[in-house]
Amino acid sequence: MDTQDPGSPGTNRPLPPPPWMPAPLDGGSVPGPANEGAGGPPLTPLGPGAQEPARRPSRRGHRVLAIALATMLVVGGGGAATAFLLIRGASEEILQLVPASSDVVVTAYLDPSGSQKVNLMALSDRFPALRDHGRVQSEVNRVLDEALMDSGLTHDDVLPWLGSQVALAVDLDLEPASQKVTTTAFIVSTDDDAAETALETGLSPLGVEETREHAGVTVHVFGSDPESMSYALIGDVVVLSDHPSAVERAIDAAGGTTPAIAGDPEFLNAISSLPPGRLALAYVDFAHIVDEALSASGLSAIETAPQLGMLRAMRGMGVALSAHPEGLALDVALRLDPSELDEASYAQLDVSVHENEMLSFVPADSFVVGAQQGLDVSLRQMMEQVLATPEGERLREQLAVDDALDGLTGDMAFEVGPGTGAMPVGLAVLLGVDDPAAAQRTLDGLAELLVARERTSDEAYLSESGLSRRQQRELGLWRPARSEWRTSTYHGISIRYLDDPSLSNMFLPAYAVVEGAVVVASSPAEVRRIIDTANGARSNITTSSTYTRALARVPSGTSSFYVDASAVIAMLAPTLPPDVVPNLEPLKTLVGGSSSSPNLITQRIFLEIG
Repeated sequence: MDTQDPGSPGTNRPLPPPPWMPAPLDGGSVPGPANEGAGGPPLTPLGPGAQEPARRPSRRGHRVLAIALATMLVVGGGGAATAFLLIRGASEEILQLVPASSDVVVTAYLDPSGSQKVNLMALSDRFPALRDHGRVQSEVNRVLDEALMDSGLTHDDVLPWLGSQVALAVDLDLEPASQKVTTTAFIVSTDDDAAETALETGLSPLGVEETREHAGVTVHVFGSDPESMSYALIGDVVVLSDHPSAVERAIDAAGGTTPAIAGDPEFLNAISSLPPGRLALAYVDFAHIVDEALSASGLSAIETAPQLGMLRAMRGMGVALSAHPEGLALDVALRLDPSELDEASYAQLDVSVHENEMLSFVPADSFVVGAQQGLDVSLRQMMEQVLATPEGERLREQLAVDDALDGLTGDMAFEVGPGTGAMPVGLAVLLGVDDPAAAQRTLDGLAELLVARERTSDEAYLSESGLSRRQQRELGLWRPARSEWRTSTYHGISIRYLDDPSLSNMFLPAYAVVEGAVVVASSPAEVRRIIDTANGARSNITTSSTYTRALARVPSGTSSFYVDASAVIAMLAPTLPPDVVPNLEPLKTLVGGSSSSPNLITQRIFLEIG
C-alpha cells in the first residue's frame, strides 16, 4: 500500500528511522511497500500506551510544540545521507489519531517513500551547501536547540526518539466556552522511554502534574489554564496539546469512538487530486473556518452579498509538497460548492480555456511573465462595486467605462524584462481588446483626469495659505503644473507618457493601444519593445524553449506565471556575496499554473532545479 495514503494500514511501530530527516527524493513511484497503491481499510484502534508524567515550562508549553514545527521545517530540509538507506518509507499512523473536527492539519513525512528520497537526494546534491551532510546536521541541531531553548531540552533529547512523521492540528472551537484555539502536535516515537524522559524535562517547570485515565490511556496534565500542557502516548505516537480535551479526542479517534480525519469525506475529497508521493501534506477546512468567521463578524446574516459568494463556496483545501527528478512541486486543490457561487464567480470559474493571445505580445527575453483569462468578467464585477455611487456613475459616463469593458476580450498578461538606459528592468501590462477606439477613449480620459486632479490638489493647497503668487514663488511654494502627458509615435502608433519631474527618470508611465491590445508600461521604451514583438521584429515568449518547458509542468488553465530564475540570479549576481551565488545557480525556473471549474480549483507551483 502507499504508506502515505491516509487509508493505508501501517505497522504499530515502524522501523526506527535515523535521528534526522532523510535526504533526497523523486516524484514517481517505485516498487516496494511504500508505493504499492492507495486505499485500504482504516487502521485498527491503537492499544493504550499510557506513560509516565511529563513536564514543561510556563509559557514554554507552546514552546514544546515547536518540536513539531522545527522538525517539519528544519529536519525535513536537512537530508542526511543515512536516511537514504531506509528506502521503504513510513507507514501512515498520525492521521488515524487526528480528529475530523480539526480545522487545519499539517503533516510532515520524515521518512517518505523511496522515490521521494531518491529525488530529494539528487536535488540536494546540486547545492554545494547541502553536500556537506555533517554541516547540514550541525545546522539542524542548532536550529532545534534554539527552538527548544526555553523548554530546557536540546536536540539530543528529541532526535533519538523522533519517528517517521510529525503533524500539527489546529481546532478553532474545541472549547467554545473559552473561544480557545487549540493546537495539538502528533509525533511518531521510536523510543517511548526516551520520549517520556524528554517530556518530563520539558513540561515539569509548568507546575504540578495531574493524571487521568481516558479510554484506558493515561493523560498527563501540567499546570493550569492558560499555561497548561497535556500529553499522552497513544501506541507509538506522542500527542501533545495545550488542552487536555484535544488529547482525549485524539484517544477517541484512535479508538474509533469519534471520527478521525483519515476517514473524513471532506478531507478525502480535498486530497483526492493531490499526488500520492509527498514530503508534506496540509488540509484546511475552509467551510467551517468561513462559517465561524462570518458568524463572529455578523456577516452570516447577509445572504446575498456577491463578494461573499466565493468564501461561502469554499469547502476543503488540500496542499502537498513533493519531490521530482527536475525539482519540487507544491500542489493545491480547493473544493467548491457550486450552489453557493454568485453568478459572476461561477462564470469566471467556468470560462473556457484557450490560447491567451496576449502572450504573442510578450518579448521572449522577459524573465517574469503572468497570464490570465476571463479577466473581463471580474473587472466588470469590480467596476459595478467601485462605481456604485453618484460620483462613480458620473465617472462611468464621462470615461465611457461600459464601452471599454464591452471591448475587452478577457485575456491579460504582464511581463518584466531587461530595462533600457537608466532603467534596470521594464514592465508592462497587456489587456486584450477588440474595440481599440473605445479603449483609447477611456485611457485618454483617465490620463487627463489624473493630471487634472493633481493640479486641483496643488492649487487648493496653495490657496489655503493666503499668500500671493509672488510670495509663493519667493518661498518656493509655487511651481507650474508638474505633470504633463506627452506623445511620441513609433511605427505609426501613438505612445503617451507622463512627464513628471517628481518622478525618477527611471520611471516614465506610458500607454498605447495597438491592434488587439492595450499596453500600459513603465516607459515608452518598454511600449516599443511590445510593439516590436507584436510586429514580429522580436521573438515572443511562446517561442522560448525555457518558457514552454516550464509551463508543460503545470496545469494548462486560465492563469499562469513564470519566472526565469537563472536570468534573475545572473542579473543580481554582482550584488550578492560570492558564496551565495553557487547555491542559487541550480535554481532554473519557477512556474505556476491553475485550472478551475465551479467544483474544483487546482494549482501547481514547480521549482525547477538543475
